[in-house]
Amino acid sequence: MSPLRRGKFLRLSASCEEPRAYCHRSKLVCWSLSGGHDCERLPESWREQVLSKTKESVNPISDQGLRDHRSCFVCGADNPEGLALKFSSRADGSVSARFECAPRFQGYPDRLHGGVVVMLLDDAMVNCLLREGVSAVTGRLNVSFRKPVRLEKIAEVRAHVVSRTKSLYVVKAELYQDGRLMAHGEGKFMDEKGAILPVE
Repeated sequence: MSPLRRGKFLRLSASCEEPRAYCHRSKLVCWSLSGGHDCERLPESWREQVLSKTKESVNPISDQGLRDHRSCFVCGADNPEGLALKFSSRADGSVSARFECAPRFQGYPDRLHGGVVVMLLDDAMVNCLLREGVSAVTGRLNVSFRKPVRLEKIAEVRAHVVSRTKSLYVVKAELYQDGRLMAHGEGKFMDEKGAILPVE
């Protein structure tokens, strides 16, 4: 039986499941992030109790996500050859990371390789889902390049969830440099357990 009773408040009892995460977007507790935001307000008398249980779940990455991404070339902490990009959560529920555009990532002279741009956008989108406890894989990715990304400068990549259904997530990401939008993309992601992207 779902611990969530439709109405104004969340009903807590000994049989309730543990809340999965604290929702940065609504500032409420979410119970069913994998199927879409299911947020309810808490009475003040319950707020401290629930948030204490979810303290370690703020900005969560699922256990499976942690295991799967330890060796990721872009963000894996255990990959000695990787970039070890560190994503952080923003107040609006999005994620961001800073990337040093070193000369070794050059495409055309003084320009970051376009493939690196795509890689950064894709990884930002995946990390955005991981922060919500969703481990997903890319099904489709569209990228638009607006301006050349210069070498020997810092770029910032951001991502946020646009929409979701039971098994499909739409996420957008942007890459900025010197405060200007340099590239952006939109991806469709599937649960990593094997969902198939529907044909449009």
